[in-house]
Amino acid sequence: MTGMHHLTLSGASQAWDQLAERVDVLITAWESSGRPPELARLLPEGPAALRRMVMGELIKVDLEYRWEKFGPHKTIEQYLAEFPELTEGGGIPYDLIFEEYHTRRRAGDDVDVAQYRRRFPEHASELARLLDSADPMATTSLYSSERIQELQVGQRIDDFDLVAPLGKGSFATVFLARQISMQRLVALKISSGRGMEPQTLAQLDHPNIVRVFDQRSLEGDKLRLLYMEHVAGGTLGSVVSRLRATPAGEWNGRLLLEVVDASLVQNAQSPPVDSEQRRKLVDADWGQVVCWIGAQLARALDHAHGKGVLHRDVKPANVLLDARGVPKLVDFNVSFCSEIEGATPAAFFGGSLAYMSPEQLEACNSEHQRSPDQLDGRSDIYSLGVMLWELLTGERPFGDEEFAKDWVNTLEQMSRRRHESSPASYQGRLPDHAPPGLKEVLHRSLAADVERRWQRGNDLAGELELCLRPQARALLHAPSYGWKRAFRKRPVLMILLVTLVPNMLAGMFNFAYNHREIIANLGSASAQAAFWNTQLFINAIAFPGGLICVGYFAWPVAQRLRRGASATVSATSARRRSLRLGHYVAAVGIVEWLIAGIAYPLTIHILSGDLPAAAYLHFLWSMAICGLIAAAYPFFGVTWLATHIFFPAMLRGERADEAEPASGADRAELQALRRRTNPYLAVAAAVPMMGVGLLVIIGSSNRLALGVLSGVGIVGFGAAFWMYRSIQHALDLLESIVEVHPTSSDGDGSS
Repeated sequence: MTGMHHLTLSGASQAWDQLAERVDVLITAWESSGRPPELARLLPEGPAALRRMVMGELIKVDLEYRWEKFGPHKTIEQYLAEFPELTEGGGIPYDLIFEEYHTRRRAGDDVDVAQYRRRFPEHASELARLLDSADPMATTSLYSSERIQELQVGQRIDDFDLVAPLGKGSFATVFLARQISMQRLVALKISSGRGMEPQTLAQLDHPNIVRVFDQRSLEGDKLRLLYMEHVAGGTLGSVVSRLRATPAGEWNGRLLLEVVDASLVQNAQSPPVDSEQRRKLVDADWGQVVCWIGAQLARALDHAHGKGVLHRDVKPANVLLDARGVPKLVDFNVSFCSEIEGATPAAFFGGSLAYMSPEQLEACNSEHQRSPDQLDGRSDIYSLGVMLWELLTGERPFGDEEFAKDWVNTLEQMSRRRHESSPASYQGRLPDHAPPGLKEVLHRSLAADVERRWQRGNDLAGELELCLRPQARALLHAPSYGWKRAFRKRPVLMILLVTLVPNMLAGMFNFAYNHREIIANLGSASAQAAFWNTQLFINAIAFPGGLICVGYFAWPVAQRLRRGASATVSATSARRRSLRLGHYVAAVGIVEWLIAGIAYPLTIHILSGDLPAAAYLHFLWSMAICGLIAAAYPFFGVTWLATHIFFPAMLRGERADEAEPASGADRAELQALRRRTNPYLAVAAAVPMMGVGLLVIIGSSNRLALGVLSGVGIVGFGAAFWMYRSIQHALDLLESIVEVHPTSSDGDGSS
């Protein structure tokens, strides 16, 4: 480290080791003799950023011992006189002023903000805001001065035999241990009782969050034992390290399992011999693996956020992998749970800088107005986005950032970079083989503006799962240009056109057939006049009336598509109506044509005074054929629009956090529509057969009209069959979509 000119986040682990070593020396000296060594002798030679960071942390620990335990007291001004480099380029570090103030308060010293404003007049207004509002137990120290006894493998503590070390941090040590009473292996976290992690984890029950069994307190040793399930497949941190040592062309699901298996062997465990999940991973490319991992962790975060728990330290090292490769969130040591009495967002606030959202970096900055209690689950979603980007590319999106001259400047610099960066400036270009849509999903996860970010973990999970189903995603995320957009903008017009064209063709056939077959053979002028009057009268009522009915049924869908959440109709009702539109349109058509089949001959009979009985049969049969045309073809046309354009647009525009999740209702409607399409396909097939039947049974002489009807009917059946297959495929995709409740950037689905 001494040869380094800059301190980067990647070198932070080495820096942390140096910091821990020097803080331990200082604490040991205080505890053993009540007198500290010279702080200057504990400072590293460089780089400058590391030297200042160690200097600041040593002063914070020294303040605690001088004011709370041994004395003599020492002020910030005295430290600054001893280490003038602390003020180089930026004045007095706020975190040291903050630490002295709260250390003195904890020691019971009579201190107020006014006193600090007089001591540091250049920062008077900032100090008034920061010190008055802060938790009196708050600390900016990166390293705990609380010591726990040194424990060794083979030692027994309470009900646990320590088997192997699993990890060590500044606040706790984790061992693989055997619980004697239960005869099982557990992960045992031994700490001094700092934080609310056990109470937080007790709120959570999710397959992608490490399960906590219980905790024990050893009052005599002032230790807390938190024991949880042992997840033996290593961490995503190990996976990232393996990726960086492997050519990108060799990244795949098999690589993930190799990392898992290496950890299993190290923990004296064998990979499961029959695991469906492992078989899937073996055949998966790396983009699919990243989407799969991300979706599970996003759902875990959504569960935690729903319980009022923020993780606040999402990073690869805090994601364990089980023997199947399934990821599990762990380490809620700096989390916050709003459901726990006495917990405050500022208590034990921290995290890992490289993965923090811009707002979390600001909340860590004592000079910024943002406070920890202003954070919400969207900050965790940002951190997850950073981690997924690193998994996909091998690099974090902002590269290997450097520590600035002090803590405050480092936080300001990193926050500013996140606010100012665009996706084009991110490190680690996304691979060409990444699943379709993944780039957009990750870019939105990393949005600096929390309102533009995914609002819930389930939103992100749904989109990641859709990236694994490219056809479903393409159906849901239609482009905001082209003919589909035009259809979304004018749904009623499109539905009326799709309904009107088959009815007009049916009307033309009906007119030509009945005029030649019946009216032309009557010879009576009164019958001819009656036919024309009846034709004008019924069509003047039927066509406008039918279009009004169709418009009435289509209007709620149009309103929801155009107005989104401001529409008077609910989202669930509008989606249900869109899937039933084809059925309603078909019902309107067949009812009108059947009524016309009775009204036509009766009206002509009344107006002309005479109509042969055979004419009634001709009218009814021809009108029935027209009714089938008016039912089958509009049904398939409108249903195709609903399944390919209207329903996906409304589903895309809705949020997954409706008061009553609609996935069950949507799925039931989709399945009902699937059943309805089969009878309509049979109806479409019946049109040409009924034309032939009319010719054979009734003995019609109008062979040309019936031949045209049969030919057009066959072509129409072919078109109906194509739409039938397309609708069935769309229904399959939509059923898979409603399972994940995705949302999209256009909040009302109207783009």
